[in-house]
Amino acid sequence: MKKITNLCMSAILTTSIFSGYALGKGIEKVQAKEIEKTQRKDMKKVEVRKQIGKYTMPDEKNKHEGTWLQWPHEFTYGQKYQQEVEPIWIQMTNALSKGEKVHIVAYDQEEKERITEVLIDHGVNMEKIDFFIAPTDDVWARDTGPIFVYDNDKNLKILDPGFNGWGKKTPYKKDARLRENLSKQLGIERIDWNKFVLEGGAFELDGNGTALLTRSAVTNKNRNAKLSEKDIEKYISDLGVTNFIWLDGVPNLDIS
Repeated sequence: MKKITNLCMSAILTTSIFSGYALGKGIEKVQAKEIEKTQRKDMKKVEVRKQIGKYTMPDEKNKHEGTWLQWPHEFTYGQKYQQEVEPIWIQMTNALSKGEKVHIVAYDQEEKERITEVLIDHGVNMEKIDFFIAPTDDVWARDTGPIFVYDNDKNLKILDPGFNGWGKKTPYKKDARLRENLSKQLGIERIDWNKFVLEGGAFELDGNGTALLTRSAVTNKNRNAKLSEKDIEKYISDLGVTNFIWLDGVPNLDIS
């Protein structure tokens, strides 16, 4: 489910790396250590409930390090689409970079260079920007971008549930591989949840054991036709969830 209020942003705890894909594996290892250090420091500043699951996913209102944006391109919906949408991404990047890191996923190296020039031309503080190169189908980082969690030893992990283009309604094969791609670039272990489909924007956790989900997205036959609510809950309980709130939702609103 696309989170309109969050647009394409992934406003969960995020990580920091400076063009790791382009700079090489050595830089990635150094940055991964910096990520762990930064996130551990932030964890000490917030009250976290006693961990009862395999992993902890911080509450979204907790302090976060940065925001992820999947940059619009012309390779899925054409140049006109990219030209219409890009000004919004520039505005978001400019606003966000005034207070936090902005992690931009660029389709390829050529796109990264083009985006860099565009942002410089618009006066964006590039010290707050870093890039990852990974092909994408769409821009909805909230649904397809990395979901960061901690294990019991406070090691940062990337949760990777399956993605199928909101019920195979849009191109999705590149987006379905995005988290795996980014986990390799970051040097952060990926937790494979591909046995079921769950967009990042299809569930909310409060950090205290409660999850909010909608049936119109999560148990829709175009996502998880063979799984029941209880089956889904078995997975999500690994995040320390003990209380599940299921809303019916509105089928076919947006593209869910």
